[in-house]
Amino acid sequence: MAVMDRWLEFADAQAMSTAVIASAVTTIGDVIELSKRALPNSGKGSPVYLHIKVSTAFTSGSNAKVAFNLEHAGTNTPASFSNLVALIPATPATDYNANYHYISILPAMTTKRFIRLKYAVTTTRLTAGAVDAWLDLSDADR
Repeated sequence: MAVMDRWLEFADAQAMSTAVIASAVTTIGDVIELSKRALPNSGKGSPVYLHIKVSTAFTSGSNAKVAFNLEHAGTNTPASFSNLVALIPATPATDYNANYHYISILPAMTTKRFIRLKYAVTTTRLTAGAVDAWLDLSDADR
């Protein structure tokens, strides 16, 4: 089990909104400010891992698909964020079962000061689902 710092967590059992209409993009949890205090070993040979873990299985009334993206910005204002990397392409909601765990290395060289995680739902709305999302110096499950 990894030791968690609340400053490195986007979300803890964050419910996926059932009100999000198809093609809408929504932020998951908090914005993380990257700094030497938050990630003291980053850039010194230690990769930083982004974790997205499903805590409640996703469901939809039809064939909803969900995609995850990581965005970054130099300042923490909504309009300043731009796409950094598409993490998971549009995938059927039914593929996100409980304990589905996605891990990716954070692209350090192109990452600006602030990062946020977003999701997009296509086709139809979700009816349930929740995720945990965090940054860690380990690729191990928690």
